Amino acid sequence: MATVIGPRHPAEEDGPADGDAGPALPELEDGHWMHRATEFAHTSFKSVARRLPALVREAVVLAWGTSRRDTAASIGLNVAAGVMTTLGLLATTGVLRQLFAAGPTPDRIRAALPALALAAFAVTVKGALTVAAGWAQARLIPQINYQVELRLFETTTAVELAAFDDAGFAEEMDRARDRGMAEAASIVDHTVNLVTGVVGVLATAAAVTVVQPVLLPCLLLAAVPEAVTAVRMARRQYLAMLARITRRRRMWMLAHLMAERRTAAEVRAYQMREFLLTEFRRMMAAETRAELRLARSQSTTRAAGMSVTGIAAFGVYAVLGGLLLGGVVALAAAATALLALQSARSSLRIAVFATNSLYEDALYYQDYRDFLDRARQRVPTGGGRPVDGFDRIELDRVTLRYPDTDKAAVDGVSLSIRRGEVVALVGENGSGKTTLAKLIAGLYRPTDGAIRWDGVDVGELDPRQTGAQVAVMTQDWWRFPFTAGQNIRVGRHDRPADGPVRASRTPPAAPPRTT
Repeated sequence: MATVIGPRHPAEEDGPADGDAGPALPELEDGHWMHRATEFAHTSFKSVARRLPALVREAVVLAWGTSRRDTAASIGLNVAAGVMTTLGLLATTGVLRQLFAAGPTPDRIRAALPALALAAFAVTVKGALTVAAGWAQARLIPQINYQVELRLFETTTAVELAAFDDAGFAEEMDRARDRGMAEAASIVDHTVNLVTGVVGVLATAAAVTVVQPVLLPCLLLAAVPEAVTAVRMARRQYLAMLARITRRRRMWMLAHLMAERRTAAEVRAYQMREFLLTEFRRMMAAETRAELRLARSQSTTRAAGMSVTGIAAFGVYAVLGGLLLGGVVALAAAATALLALQSARSSLRIAVFATNSLYEDALYYQDYRDFLDRARQRVPTGGGRPVDGFDRIELDRVTLRYPDTDKAAVDGVSLSIRRGEVVALVGENGSGKTTLAKLIAGLYRPTDGAIRWDGVDVGELDPRQTGAQVAVMTQDWWRFPFTAGQNIRVGRHDRPADGPVRASRTPPAAPPRTT
């Protein structure tokens, strides 16, 4: 999408004439969905094209692993539609050759009927194949979404609790969830569109080569200005969007404050109306100037592109005229070449747009894959020894440090809890009571020391069976949006409603309760 002219930041596209966007506020910082925007904006189209084969291969592998049938159908049917494009153009040449032939008009029409029927057949079959390919492509999207979303949540629910205290892990998780996960289906969708565009260009090129090989360079040269214009238009639009995103978020925030029930009383009590309107007018004026500049620059690019395209088209017509006068090319072949040129332009635009979109989406999808790789390293393995209740839990010089902290939240604590005992942890705020309770409950693993159940280190026990022996009521509790019965039985939903909640040699009322 972008050919870098200089080391400018995309935000400089609007320039200082837009006016100050206001002080930097946390609410206006780029969200996770814009994490890769600047990187993509400074990537040349040549670099995008260089990575294209690897991106296409990755998308095909993803789609193939989701549904082989729909992947083969969406790609294969588009290729078949391209073959029908070639056949249709060749049939059109036959029709024109007969119509331009010497003889009475009725005879020429009758001679053209077989080729006309073939052309109609090719157009009809191409339409049917395109519809079928679109259906297969549409089927792929929800299946891919299902797979990638399920894979993410299977991982996030399996990692250890300590992972959520790691700021880097939490940030990667947000990026993967907010956009990386959504782009998985997009890279497949754009890959199929890219294949469709490329097949369309190749189909027209093949038809022109069969009709008259000398016309192929003309077709390619006439398509180059169209491709360059499409790339430049996309670049300008993307950089303008990137430069204006912070201002647009500020406008949204101001609009929300002025038309929101929860802020209405304070806006009036603190007489904020004029302040908010002034800020909104300033942002709107800057946004209007930016949109006008974008319209001007887009029009300039489009005018320049159309001029070059017109010159190229004139050159093609001149070459065709010369070939016609020289008897090198028949009139029917020249007319077919013009039809092929129009078809190639449309396919080329599809391919250029899909290439840009595929590259950007792949950057975000890589965030998703990187997160899964990192998260799998945070899944606790645990042991395999069965657990059937306990008589004694011992903490032996247990220490726990949270990520990126020097001071231990729990430092060298030893404690013994016997079955049936009620133990209260008393201390000042921040002294580590909650952390110690979570250690006892098995939500955290100690960084030093050991926790033993009846003399066995908890690392050797089956983590699911260990968790089944513990009931926890945290101070920061969450109201789960389920029925009362589901909330009571959550975690044991596979047990019959009228059956026992737990099976253990420990009495039901005896599990340690940490608060």
